[in-house]
Amino acid sequence: MRIAYIAYPTSLTLRSANAIQTYTTLRELRLRAPQTLAIVPRWLREPSRFAELGALHLPRPAVGKLSRFYRSTLWYYAERSLFAAMTAGVIGWERLRGRPIDIVYVREIICAFWWTALWGPLLGLPVIYEAHDLESWNPSRAKERWAQPLLHVLDRVALTKSAAVASLTGDFRRLLAALGWRKPEEIAIIPDAFDDSAIVPGDRVAARRKLGISLDAPLLVYTGMTFAYRGIDRLIDAFTAVRQAMPQALLALVGGRPAEIEQLRAQAAALGLDSAVIFTGQLAQPEVIPYLHAARCSRYSGYGN
Repeated sequence: MRIAYIAYPTSLTLRSANAIQTYTTLRELRLRAPQTLAIVPRWLREPSRFAELGALHLPRPAVGKLSRFYRSTLWYYAERSLFAAMTAGVIGWERLRGRPIDIVYVREIICAFWWTALWGPLLGLPVIYEAHDLESWNPSRAKERWAQPLLHVLDRVALTKSAAVASLTGDFRRLLAALGWRKPEEIAIIPDAFDDSAIVPGDRVAARRKLGISLDAPLLVYTGMTFAYRGIDRLIDAFTAVRQAMPQALLALVGGRPAEIEQLRAQAAALGLDSAVIFTGQLAQPEVIPYLHAARCSRYSGYGN
């Protein structure tokens, strides 16, 4: 069986959780199905870790850049719609060359919509959609009021017209069953997990020396691509009690976007924790790992920035 794996990673150099998940999924697919054709977008000569796995890079449509003039997620929907059409062209060409695809595996909602609604039926190909949530619930979704019914259509078509659905949780499977969109047996659960080829036990003392962190300080670590919607503000509030009980305790927040960090830094300062909270900003995955090794307590969210 030859699989076409269509993805739209947020970072080709694995500087986000989404990118690492996309990369490791492709790595495992190619181990099991070596002829897998992976198709991802890229800006011109942008460096890409996906090249290591033999991914085909198509030029990324620049439609999303128009959001500089009118801020809207709809530009990115249009960009990914164009990319979906480009992938259909590639897969059609593969068939003409005598290298047909048997099934399409899609990780992104807009591509999944077009493949389940148009390109899959047109090319006679079944589509598996890996869905983590509903687009209509996505905090980054299009916010225009008139577009809200469109989001429902995107979700319904991709989730009901696909041959099968892969998800991360039983809760999402139960939600789709409650909506009457899928039978539970049509939904495979693939739990979210860390990359056990990269995240392995390490030397705490060596990691702390490398990072310049006291060997005696209790250290809590949280890593995540972004801090939005993760309740990190509540974590900082709770850390005040930890600090009272253990005055040497430190909290390292690894990742986060600049605006998020500034908000949390101000909160920590207001609570008298400015010297107790370490903000690293976004880091590459190899730079994240020493913080996990150094921790006495850590929360890893599959993140690699």
